[in-house]
Amino acid sequence: MSLLLRSTPIRTARSIPFARQQLRFAHFENTVDTALPTSLKNKYWLAVKIIIYAGTGFG
Repeated sequence: MSLLLRSTPIRTARSIPFARQQLRFAHFENTVDTALPTSLKNKYWLAVKIIIYAGTGFG
């Protein structure tokens, strides 16, 4: 396979314009024992929130 055939899909994918997502108003402060902006006391609720957050496509 030639180098031209291998690099064409990469160049084509790079040239397609798409809207870039921006995350605004997200602030993660690295304080003692808390790097996430939520309570870490209830680990089960934190796991549920992470699953919901990941499942709905935010992030």
